[in-house]
Amino acid sequence: MKRKKKKKLEVPTTSITEVKKSPMDVFQQARDASTGVYVFNREKIAGVMLTQEQYETLLQELAEKRAI
Repeated sequence: MKRKKKKKLEVPTTSITEVKKSPMDVFQQARDASTGVYVFNREKIAGVMLTQEQYETLLQELAEKRAI
């Protein structure tokens, strides 16, 4: 049986351990990359961290799309 090859994410990633150690570093990583940072826990995506500005922009874009 062939194993599926995992696709490498082309976005910043970090571990839940790093988030616990220094969440502000992860927010800075998101700010520097101008995108969210995928947070992994035991090789599975646990969530995505965004800066406040990124989150508010996302909400605004969603509201604009819903208005169309």
